[in-house]
Amino acid sequence: MEQQANFGIFEVLAILGALAWLPQVFIWMRNYFSKPKLTIISGRSIEIGYTSLGPILNVDLAFLAENKKVLIRRIDVELTHEKNDTQKFSWDWFEETLYEANLPDFGYSSTRKNQKAIAINMDKDQLVEKRVGFQQNTFKNESQQLINLTTEEILNICNAQQDVASIKSQRSYNELRDLYKNSFSWKIGTYTVKFFVKLSKRDGFFTHSFDFKLSSLDIKALELNIEHCQLLVEKQFVDRELVLPENWKWINPPVTKKDEE
Repeated sequence: MEQQANFGIFEVLAILGALAWLPQVFIWMRNYFSKPKLTIISGRSIEIGYTSLGPILNVDLAFLAENKKVLIRRIDVELTHEKNDTQKFSWDWFEETLYEANLPDFGYSSTRKNQKAIAINMDKDQLVEKRVGFQQNTFKNESQQLINLTTEEILNICNAQQDVASIKSQRSYNELRDLYKNSFSWKIGTYTVKFFVKLSKRDGFFTHSFDFKLSSLDIKALELNIEHCQLLVEKQFVDRELVLPENWKWINPPVTKKDEE
C-alpha cells in the first residue's frame, strides 16, 4: 500500500511539473503563430540622383516592429510617373547614425555606419531608423558588362602598343557612353513611390507609399550628371588627367504622404 501511495505522489508531481510548462508553451505558440505588424515611416523629403550607378533614390525610413520580432529580408521600390511609366529599384545599402553629439568647441558631430543591404533584424517594439539607398540592378548589370568589355579592349590596345585614344572608335566604349545618356529616366511631373518591405514567406510583406514632384529646373540640374558620367568614362579609359566636376548634382524634393501603415 505504501508503495502504491508513493507512486501516486510521483505521478502527481510529474503532472504538476508538466503543467508548469503550459504557460510558456502557450507563449511560444502565440509568438509563432501571431502575425507581425510593421509600421513604416518615411522622412519629409527624398534624395534623387543620377550617377555612374544609374538612377538613384535615397530615403530616410523608420521601422517599428509590433506583436513579434521581425526580420526584413528585402525592400523593393516601384516608382510610377503620372503618365504611368514604371521603374523598379532594389535596396543596395543602408546607413544608420551610431552616435550624435553637440560639442562646445567643435559643434555638431555624428558617427555613421554604412553597409551593404542584406537584412534588418528588429526585436518587438524596437524602432529602427535607416537611410536606405535604392538602385536599379538592371542598369548596374548592363553597365558592368560594358565596362568589362571596354577594359578588355583597352588592354588589347595597350598590348599592341597603339594609341589609347583609339578606344573611342570601339563599340563597347561608345555603347557605355550611350548607356549613360539613354538611361536617364527622370521626367517633369509627379511620381508615386511604393515600398515593398519583404519579411519571411510566412509573414509576407508590408507596403508604404508617398508622392513627390520634379520640376523642369530639377531635371536640368540632374541632366548635368550625364556629362559627368561620360567624362568619367573618358578619364577611366583615355585621359587620366581629365578634370571632372567636383560633385554630382542631387535633388531633395519634399514628399506627400499617402499612408502610414
